[in-house]
Amino acid sequence: QTLNLSPTRPLPTSMNKKCKNSRNNHHGFTLVELIITLAIAAILVSVAVPSFRNIIQNNRASAQANEFLTALAWARSEALKRGATITIAPRDAAEWADGWDIRDNLGNNLLVNTGFSGGASITDTSAVSVANISFNSRGFLVGGLPISFLSTIPDCTDNNARNITIAATGRPAVTANACP
Repeated sequence: QTLNLSPTRPLPTSMNKKCKNSRNNHHGFTLVELIITLAIAAILVSVAVPSFRNIIQNNRASAQANEFLTALAWARSEALKRGATITIAPRDAAEWADGWDIRDNLGNNLLVNTGFSGGASITDTSAVSVANISFNSRGFLVGGLPISFLSTIPDCTDNNARNITIAATGRPAVTANACP
C-alpha cells in the first residue's frame, strides 16, 4: 500500500498567493550581506588612504612651487616688456613663504603676494644668499649668478619637495626633490 501525503483538499487560492508573494518579494539586505560589504569597503579605504595622502602632498608642493615660479616668470616678462629692472623681494625679509612684492625700478609695487598657508617654506639654497631677485631689461638676472630655492611643505615625504632654480639667463624652472 502506498501512503498518500497530499492534502485531501487543496489550499485556498488566497493562501497560495500569499505564500508565493512572500517568497518572491525579497527586498533589502540581510545583516550578513551588510557586514561583508562594510568589511570589504573598510579594507579598500585602508589601502587607498595612504596613497591618497601622498597625492595630496605632491599636488600641494607642486602648486606652491608653481605659484612662485609664475611670479618669477611674470617679473621677468615685465622687465622685458618695460625695458627696465624689475625686482621681486620677500615681504618679510627672512621668509619668502610669507609672500613677496614685485616692484619696478622706481619702487612701485606691481604685484603683491600674501604667501603660502599651512606652514610651507621656501628656503634660499643658492651658493650666495640673495635678499631679492632682480631681472634687467633683457630678462637676465642682475648679478649673473644662478639662484636656487627649496620649497617644502610640513610632513614632507618622498620626493614632495621642489627645487626652484633661476638660471643666470633669468629662466626659472622647477624640479621634484627629496624632502630634507
